[in-house]
Amino acid sequence: MRANPLCRMSVLALVALVTGSRADAQTSVSGNDWNSIAALPDLSGSWLYDPHRTQVATGEPVPLTPIFAEKMKKVHALNVAGGDVPARAYHCMPRGVPEVMELITRLYEFLETPGLMTIIPQNNEVRFIYTDGRGHPDHLRASYSGHSIGHWEKDEAGKDMLVIDTIGMPAGIDMFYGFPAGGPMHVVEHLKLLSADKMEVAKTIEDKVTLTAPYTYARTYTRHREWPVLEEICVQNNHDVSATGHQQFAPPPPGLGPFGPQPHNTNKNNNAQ
Repeated sequence: MRANPLCRMSVLALVALVTGSRADAQTSVSGNDWNSIAALPDLSGSWLYDPHRTQVATGEPVPLTPIFAEKMKKVHALNVAGGDVPARAYHCMPRGVPEVMELITRLYEFLETPGLMTIIPQNNEVRFIYTDGRGHPDHLRASYSGHSIGHWEKDEAGKDMLVIDTIGMPAGIDMFYGFPAGGPMHVVEHLKLLSADKMEVAKTIEDKVTLTAPYTYARTYTRHREWPVLEEICVQNNHDVSATGHQQFAPPPPGLGPFGPQPHNTNKNNNAQ
């Protein structure tokens, strides 16, 4: 008995639809197993942020709403005058996304595992980027690092780049160093290798309270394969404050090194516990 041609066509169409959907899922969700990781650009290892002068320092035009444009002018003027920019970092507060990715003279460890990219900054604000195809949860508790999901795309030149989408940060954390955001931010980062040990991270920030339009800028990082990420505990020195009440760090005396015995600090500001 011969099969009905129409039934056979319907079955073939269904098989094609199912297998096609699976293929699409496999190509759109990369990095969810060791084989796919091996075929992607290697971002693992220790990366050092290449210092840039921030928007606050340069007075770079940013599409700010009128209220926040005035705030930016005040912070920029304070920076030019050599005053203390009121950054959260002065008080050992978490920086949060996106500002945590601009730690000067600090390393970032990138760990690639199936379904997850982990970024460990030297200040311990660990970021988990889920690359297993999940979306953002419907109900999300605000956190400094937010909730990040990632996937791989091709850039204009056909090179693979990791796209990280982050939401869920509380309003009031720094958008730029010393410049807090007015509303909840949505941050999209595009990470790609420029050379074997040079990476670019292009960030796009959306914040309808602070910005009149999405704002995009780029930063670069250099990989140092032989450098380990050292422990850093900011709160160990947060009682050493300036006359204006901001945290300041004094280098250890010559010869002691970072792990040598530390002399007792007699600064009167250290009496508070």
